[in-house]
Amino acid sequence: MPTSENEKIKLSNNKPLKIVNNISRTNDILEKIKASSENMVVIRNLKNVSADILKQLYGTEKSIMIECNDYNMVIYGKDIKNIENELNTEIEIKKLDNGTKLLVNDGKALPGKIKVEFNDEKSNYKYMYIYNDNENKYELINSLTSTDSLEIDYSGTYLITHDKIKEFKINVLIISIAGGSILILIVIYIFIKRKYWFWWSTARETKEAVEKFKK
Repeated sequence: MPTSENEKIKLSNNKPLKIVNNISRTNDILEKIKASSENMVVIRNLKNVSADILKQLYGTEKSIMIECNDYNMVIYGKDIKNIENELNTEIEIKKLDNGTKLLVNDGKALPGKIKVEFNDEKSNYKYMYIYNDNENKYELINSLTSTDSLEIDYSGTYLITHDKIKEFKINVLIISIAGGSILILIVIYIFIKRKYWFWWSTARETKEAVEKFKK
């Protein structure tokens, strides 16, 4: 039975068109992967990699690269472990003094290993950490072999840095100890100097009193 114009308007107000568009785009991507003679299929601005797309790639030599604003995300078919773990390609990025914090896949389990390639050529990151919720601290995963890309196996909060966190903390500790030592030396110097001034002033006054007494 054909849908009336009033029913179409009602459906539009209930926003089913967004769902239809998502399904339509998923189907287009599936066809693109299937028809491509290249192993790498490039897709722009795909927010969610669905289970259907992951299933299409699973166990194959094909991969997809999702082009985002500040980075590209690559998923290789051979690295997919669980097609039910859909992937949110929008990484939450926060710049810090010593590097960049990344929240991957909203903290949910990944379908498998993914690769993130940054568009910023000046990133020059050397170390990657993952936040351990049980220990409430970042733990070093590895030293990066590439300064502009990451390979991520697990969901969670990551920190990529220019310097090791431990070394940074040690430097701060050394500076703090040095500063404290200098302050202590200054206090000791002032104390000794004041004590010297007191005895020197007392001796001078005593000498002057003796000389007046002799006169």
